[in-house]
Amino acid sequence: MLDGLRLVPPWQQGSPYTQYFTFVNILVIYLDLAFLFGFLPAILLALGGYFYFAGVLTIVTVALCMVLFITMYLYQKQIHIPFENSVIGFLFFLFFFQIIQSTAALHGYIIRQFHRKEQWK
Repeated sequence: MLDGLRLVPPWQQGSPYTQYFTFVNILVIYLDLAFLFGFLPAILLALGGYFYFAGVLTIVTVALCMVLFITMYLYQKQIHIPFENSVIGFLFFLFFFQIIQSTAALHGYIIRQFHRKEQWK
């Protein structure tokens, strides 16, 4: 994502959709970090009875995720992308896929930060 933003700067394009989705993509970096280092530890501590960390950061992360999910859903609905509504699938996505995706994204951010070239296999 970061290499793509560097090669084709969307903020120099005229479309408001392009600029909005660029902002969303940059915000995803915060969401990945907040999810891995704030949200997950807060939930695990809260399950253990320690509610010190589950507070404002948890609420902000959930609120931002909800806004992003709703805006992406409405945009996909507007351009007629077919999808199925599944509550169980959505719950699996929230609790399992996001952990894997955020960890993989963090790996990519670290590689990009240290200017390493990753070889895809």
